[in-house]
Amino acid sequence: MSDTAKTWDELAAALKVSRQTLASWRNKHEDAPDTMRVADWAAFRKKRGLGIVGNRVGKDREEILADKAAAETRLIRIKIAKEERKLIPADQVENFHLFAASRLKSAIYQLFATELPPKTANSDLADVRKANRDACDTLCMSMQATFDQWREEQEAARAAAATVGDDDDDDDGV
Repeated sequence: MSDTAKTWDELAAALKVSRQTLASWRNKHEDAPDTMRVADWAAFRKKRGLGIVGNRVGKDREEILADKAAAETRLIRIKIAKEERKLIPADQVENFHLFAASRLKSAIYQLFATELPPKTANSDLADVRKANRDACDTLCMSMQATFDQWREEQEAARAAAATVGDDDDDDDGV
């Protein structure tokens, strides 16, 4: 590519900005180059800190609007996912983890402090180890059942939300 652009559009493309941005820079800055040389404009841009991504003073209006549109789109997608129950609020997940942890703690205490000692009191080491392994397997199965139950509850809630959404769509056609 030549060092000198033939049109403002070519110059804007070479600098990876819009033609409107170049016009804005020319109007706002007296020291803007009066040539179509890409190198002159690149040096001017670097000197002024124009077009740099990140927090800076004097963002172009189009950049601000693009950032705002991207943020709004992201929020809309999150809202839709919440409505479709594809996202589970963090407080619900934390509450479930607390519930599961307290349930596990209770089960561990019950097994190892209450149930296993009488069963293994007069047993040899191999039998105690086997009883402990069986108890751990029981705890793991219990936790798996807890997680499965919670997953089923979330899926049921998601299905109910989808049904409500379908019912709302049906009402629109009346």
